[in-house]
Amino acid sequence: MLYREVLLNLGGRAPAFLRELSRRQPDQLRREILALYRLSEPVGAETFLTAIARADDAGSYSAAAVALLVTQPAPAEPAPTLPVLHLPVQSEVDRALSSYEAWVVVDEEIAG
Repeated sequence: MLYREVLLNLGGRAPAFLRELSRRQPDQLRREILALYRLSEPVGAETFLTAIARADDAGSYSAAAVALLVTQPAPAEPAPTLPVLHLPVQSEVDRALSSYEAWVVVDEEIAG
């Protein structure tokens, strides 16, 4: 398939995406490859490869998934986590496991 070769030559995560697509949808592969090729032409390689990477991250291996991601803007950076008021930080709560040894009772010795 000539279209498949063009998509493979885009590089990035396209080869891995196409491998997984062919594994998951072998009966629909011709149609999916053609749809992906048609999608890649107007949007350009960079946008297309970004959409492929996002679809791969989501585990969605179809031309429809890539088409949806091409039209959606990339998600913004996640919001920073906010501290919860009136609760201690984790380092104040954590303690060494050795502090629990005083409460451990061993009935019989384990041969090692």
